[in-house]
Amino acid sequence: MKRQIQPWCIISGLSLCYFTISPPSFAQSIIIDGTTNTFLRNCSSRCIITGTDRGGSNLFHSFSKFNVDANTRVLFQDPGVENIISRVTGTTRSHIRGTLGVRGGDANLFLINPNGIIFGPKAQLDVEGSFVASTASSLVFADGHQFSATNPEAPPLLTISVPIGLQFGATAASIQVQNSSLEVLSGKTLALVGGNVELRGGQLIAPAGQIEIGGVGANSFVSLGNDLRLGYEAVENFQDILLSQGFVINTDGDKGGAIQLQGRRIEMTESSDVAGSTSEAKKGETLRIYGSESVEMSDNSSVSTGNEIGSLGDVGDIVIKTRRLVVSDASSIRATTNGSGNGGNLTIEAGESVEINGEGRLTQLSTQTFGSGRGGTLEIKTPRLIIRDGGQISASTLSTDEGGGGTVIVNASEVEVSGTGGMGNNEFPSGLFAQSKDPGTTGNGGNLRINTEHLVIRDGATVSVAAIDGSLGQAGTLDITASSIILDNKGELRATTASGDGGDINLEDVDVLFLNRNSQISATAGTAMAPGDGGNITIDAGSIVAIPNQNSDITANAFGGRGGRITITTQNLIGIAPLTREELQMRLGTDDPAKLDPQRLPSNDITAISQTNPQLSGQVTIQTPEVDPSRGLTKLPGEPVDSTRLIAQGCSSGGTVAGSPNRFVVTGRGGLPTRPDDLLTPDIVIEDLGIRTTSTVQQPFSTTSMVNEGEKGRDGDGEILTDGLFLPVESRVKNHADTGISPAVTRPRHAIVEAQGWVVLPDGQVILTAEVPSVTPHGSWQKAASCSGS
Repeated sequence: MKRQIQPWCIISGLSLCYFTISPPSFAQSIIIDGTTNTFLRNCSSRCIITGTDRGGSNLFHSFSKFNVDANTRVLFQDPGVENIISRVTGTTRSHIRGTLGVRGGDANLFLINPNGIIFGPKAQLDVEGSFVASTASSLVFADGHQFSATNPEAPPLLTISVPIGLQFGATAASIQVQNSSLEVLSGKTLALVGGNVELRGGQLIAPAGQIEIGGVGANSFVSLGNDLRLGYEAVENFQDILLSQGFVINTDGDKGGAIQLQGRRIEMTESSDVAGSTSEAKKGETLRIYGSESVEMSDNSSVSTGNEIGSLGDVGDIVIKTRRLVVSDASSIRATTNGSGNGGNLTIEAGESVEINGEGRLTQLSTQTFGSGRGGTLEIKTPRLIIRDGGQISASTLSTDEGGGGTVIVNASEVEVSGTGGMGNNEFPSGLFAQSKDPGTTGNGGNLRINTEHLVIRDGATVSVAAIDGSLGQAGTLDITASSIILDNKGELRATTASGDGGDINLEDVDVLFLNRNSQISATAGTAMAPGDGGNITIDAGSIVAIPNQNSDITANAFGGRGGRITITTQNLIGIAPLTREELQMRLGTDDPAKLDPQRLPSNDITAISQTNPQLSGQVTIQTPEVDPSRGLTKLPGEPVDSTRLIAQGCSSGGTVAGSPNRFVVTGRGGLPTRPDDLLTPDIVIEDLGIRTTSTVQQPFSTTSMVNEGEKGRDGDGEILTDGLFLPVESRVKNHADTGISPAVTRPRHAIVEAQGWVVLPDGQVILTAEVPSVTPHGSWQKAASCSGS
């Protein structure tokens, strides 16, 4: 090969000239800028880079252009330092298409090019230390000095201190990995820190080590801690990170290594995978994904920590923090134990929402156990949690070695669970689960806790702590604190078992519990082959409402064991009622234990029976708190009331206002609700027309406004102003045609407007609101005795 001679002049005490011999390809790919004592040696298919600019444990190199061509090797010579730091001061990106590494030692290698870095299809690393690639403008040291790629003319006051961070300039260029495999040795760090980071195909591997991916904005500072752990506390603006085309980030080893992805929008798609698994007795490191705007996973992508079968080591935790998390289309986030080590915890904090959308395929967030170790805790904090169409959140056990399931904790303002996934016989529900499942499983199910304002479970979705699918384990406990709970169209709360005792369901501080269209709350237990006692259901709700004849049930039955206990504390129980075993037999027309199931009735039922033994039926207790009379009675003033301001005049059939619709308006606090499906309140004290008194008035009276039969006209408006309205069961408020004409009453001058809505103040006071009409009252209404309009 024809060689090219390149002269370089280096000033180091004495003026000396050195010559390096390199083939034309390296001369075009790597150009030294002359600001450091850097030399290229023996460059053919391999090139060795040496230098003498050493400061303490750091060796410095500077290039105006730096590329590694395909099928070539570029190695930095390690003279026994801790860090080899190289910068690119020119204006072009670095293309790494071959092998980049360190020769003769285990120094960490830094490559800094603020113009961008691309790792091509054949790019590889050959380093025994760690590797950091960044598009920062300079490397900052503890003593304040910087090794800058954008200001290389500044005197290179080389420092003996350690690097403490990466400083970005006015721009933050991208880093790309294109179908290449970059790997460091066990326990080492592999870091890519730039603007946008695009990982398309290929893999990053650091067995039992650490992988850092950072996408940051201009003028950012990223700190370097011990073991090259990156910190983003000073970063205000982030850039995007993309994993696609099956890209893999992996830290499997004797302990699962640490992984951190930090960016603005972090997207994983096309079966991309981020994983760290433990093989020995060491606890795995934490996997962290922080997206300032969003983290989105789709198309069978996964994030996982785990351990191998028989492993003694605990599984590493997973922490995800973002504004919006979306997991869809068969993707998953999971921390799974297969050995005796305990499962890792999965913690998710989302400032806006978490959405698990299966799109018909199983899509999960899970902490599961298949071994003797206990499953980890899965905790979600977000204003809004949406699970639908095959999405699941699960802390289940499938262990044959008595490994118990983990715990699920949800803190969200709104939780909506809906739909199913799969088709036909393979259909499965969306939901939240802390279950024991599958034949042969002996581990007990975990617990599930939901704290929310509004919980909706509909269209076949389930929230469950059951032991199902042939499991021999026990069900867990389901605790829900919510202002409103809506179960609709086969929505279910379950703590059922196939063999052992049923679990417990506790619904606390609920204002309204609504059941519709074959929805269920169940803690039933056992089968003919495996008896067990029914679980316990405790409900504390202001009102429980079930749409009649929709087959929505609350059950704590047992097939062969003892029925459970159902305790309900409520002010209103509407559309659903307790049913004894005898009543169930009568309605079903059978005493066959296998058929004593309230689901076979269209009614809404509450049962806690033993299907086999009447002597073992459980207990249903419904408690209605006593009404405090002092809250419903108010001392009234004794002065008479001007009834002309309370009842509007009715017009006779001869008036010109005939033909308008009827209207009856009640204005006041308390009394009967304006709609039949509104809740009753204890404030039902009436103020009698024309009378004020210091005592409660409950006496018969009648006020009417009618049009004679056969005559044309408009019967008048009835308007009542009161602080409370009480109507005994034999009383009526009605508005229809009848015989007789009511006495005329003067209509008030001011308009009385029907309330169209209300506002509840923080102290509980209700303010009625309406749109005030701008129409001027008709002059004829001022007449005392006639409504003729003439």
